Amino acid sequence: MENFESQVAFWDRVSSLAGEKKRGFSAREVLAAAEPFLLPSKKVLDVGCGQGGISKAMARHVHSVRAIDISSGMIAVAKSDNEGAPISNISFEVGSVFSLSDNENDWNMITSFNVLPYIINLERMLCRLSNMLPPGGLFLISSACLGERMSLLRMLVVTLSKLEIMPKLHQFKSRNLVNLLNDAGFEILEIKKISRLPEYFIACKKR
Repeated sequence: MENFESQVAFWDRVSSLAGEKKRGFSAREVLAAAEPFLLPSKKVLDVGCGQGGISKAMARHVHSVRAIDISSGMIAVAKSDNEGAPISNISFEVGSVFSLSDNENDWNMITSFNVLPYIINLERMLCRLSNMLPPGGLFLISSACLGERMSLLRMLVVTLSKLEIMPKLHQFKSRNLVNLLNDAGFEILEIKKISRLPEYFIACKKR
């Protein structure tokens, strides 16, 4: 399951399994770490928004949020959840950073939470994100770094990936991710371990 179409199909299948009502520990920790950076002046592009729970939470702090995901199923759930108690400064749409026009860059912050390990060509993705930000623009991420320790979860992920039940995950270490971010033109502002997985929150800005 290493091509784009297979990944879209997988996320469409699981899109109904976790909406805002099921937001868990990881999302709470991500939001707590991100909150100091969520200022009223920030126009946010949220990449890989999933069902939109974190996107909606961020929208309460910032100027606006444009939330995108490659899965139409995920976006359908996000839009449905937003109908009950609509938040006016957020939009949800199917898309990726490569489907957006180069002229669509009216944001000064990009976020991508629990997404990067699933990206097939991570170096290309990070360079694209860097090019989409103005100098000094912020990039906030959270990511599992399964390469840092052997665990039952890591073994399970490897097995499920080999069986093509779930997409392949990068099993990098936090220092590998930091190096990739530096190579893409980002300066690290903060790195914080937020779970025993381990999962890290990283805030950086475009140089």
